[in-house]
Amino acid sequence: MWDGAMVMMGHFHHSKSGRNRSRSGPASGLERIRGRLTALILRLLGASWRLRVQGMEKFQEIYDSGTPFILCFWHGKYIPVLPLFRGYKASVLTSLSSRGNVIGEICRSFGYDYVQIPDRGGEASLWTMEDALSRSRAVAIAVDGPLGPYHVVKKGVTMLASALGYRLLPLSLEADNKKVQVNRWDRMEFPKPFSRIMLVIGDPMEVPPGLSSEDATAWAGRLADSLEALDRKAAQGLKEKGP
Repeated sequence: MWDGAMVMMGHFHHSKSGRNRSRSGPASGLERIRGRLTALILRLLGASWRLRVQGMEKFQEIYDSGTPFILCFWHGKYIPVLPLFRGYKASVLTSLSSRGNVIGEICRSFGYDYVQIPDRGGEASLWTMEDALSRSRAVAIAVDGPLGPYHVVKKGVTMLASALGYRLLPLSLEADNKKVQVNRWDRMEFPKPFSRIMLVIGDPMEVPPGLSSEDATAWAGRLADSLEALDRKAAQGLKEKGP
């Protein structure tokens, strides 16, 4: 159910109402049911989680300044992001497929917009993403999606940041009680009911304009190092005294 690209984008201002728009084909009845049922489960789970956040001031500072940025996280950790950011205006890029239709329906249930692109669309997919990003001040991307490899940041993320002048803002989270799908490429994590969750936001990274392909790969490596450091920090944070 959870395969596919997951890329959130939007202005990240709180919005409890508004129309949900999508640029995709219609979902089947079964896909709509699966998406809505999954969204309901996530709502119930999210209501039970006990959340702690480190580094929110970094998010708030870059947002309040009006500087465009990309919130970056691993694909295997995106499930908690959906309910934790519920209520914020956002859009989601997902795959042009049946599974993408399911994810789109989940997004619709949480009030997000969504856009579907081919899993292996090459430059056409990058153009679609660049067009969508260019209209948003703040975006969020599962940087090793949609199909892996595991914890390998795609250089397209850093090339987009370079081309559009976006900062990169890494994020990680950890749950003290979770199910991990070890047979999936991304080792998808599902925090269980009443889990304690530590959400950690790192320092923004300013990507220079005009990156070459080689430089974009190097910056992707730096972003991966930052995310893995935040993984460790989130895990350590759970061991400290908290809710």
